[in-house]
Amino acid sequence: MCNIDSYVAKILEALEQRGGAPIIGINGLDCAGKTTLAQVLQQQLITSGVHAELMHVDDFNDLSVQKRVYSAYCDGEFTKDLFEQYYRSSVDYAALQDAIQVTRERKNGPIIVEGVFLYRPPLADLFDVKVFLMVPYEVARKRYAARKIQAGDDRPIQVFDEIWVPAYERYCREFSPDKAADLIFEM
Repeated sequence: MCNIDSYVAKILEALEQRGGAPIIGINGLDCAGKTTLAQVLQQQLITSGVHAELMHVDDFNDLSVQKRVYSAYCDGEFTKDLFEQYYRSSVDYAALQDAIQVTRERKNGPIIVEGVFLYRPPLADLFDVKVFLMVPYEVARKRYAARKIQAGDDRPIQVFDEIWVPAYERYCREFSPDKAADLIFEM
């Protein structure tokens, strides 16, 4: 069961042990609770007088790649090559890495980065504290369905099952983010 306050407390404890201005990565499946946990952590740090920057991987999505992939999927033309393109290029990892580096140079406090596929090279080496969120697929899928309605997202729910989950499973096989994590939480 998810107890977000106890998770934040454990992250804060890990930060105290690290000292300095650490970079915290919060990783997991789409709709695992990454953004929620990151926002609560940031607010807790700010409340305690520590300025913490929050970065979202979604802000570095390559929208042209995603549009091409989702359009092909909706048109029934989704291929293995497009899946590969989605898996490798749906996020501009170089831009994200640069933004993390620039923020680290500019700020003197913790940086929280939340999103999918964080613990793949070369990003994995940037994080001082790695958090991995485990969530049953069914729970994440229900969250996506609710979020999709709320946001007016017109992509079919099947993108979760047929693109996001297979990409996430491949990421887990290739990079073992659960083994790379310092902290693992069930959401």
